[in-house]
Amino acid sequence: GQKLENRLYHLNDLESAGTWTDDLDDQNASGVSHTNGLTANSTGNYRYDKEGRLVKDIQEGIDSIIWRVDGKVKKIIRALNSAQKNVSFEYDAMEEKALLSKTKR
Repeated sequence: GQKLENRLYHLNDLESAGTWTDDLDDQNASGVSHTNGLTANSTGNYRYDKEGRLVKDIQEGIDSIIWRVDGKVKKIIRALNSAQKNVSFEYDAMEEKALLSKTKR
């Protein structure tokens, strides 16, 4: 049979949006195919690269996540309409996060 990827593509939440302030709302994923990872990866809320790393989160306004070759996040780029700032990460010689900078989109 066809191998399905072990990835979260969207959330279905039957609770009305805004009922809880700390609850993730439904991600309106009608038409997402669970039998075809490629279709789900192009239509769901979350998008992944070939290595399975998260590269986009539509509901959180994350347009792209740039990864370093060692698997650490280098930069988070927000969508143009996002009020949140882009975030860049730098690491020291011990590979620990040394600098976090935020810039407007």
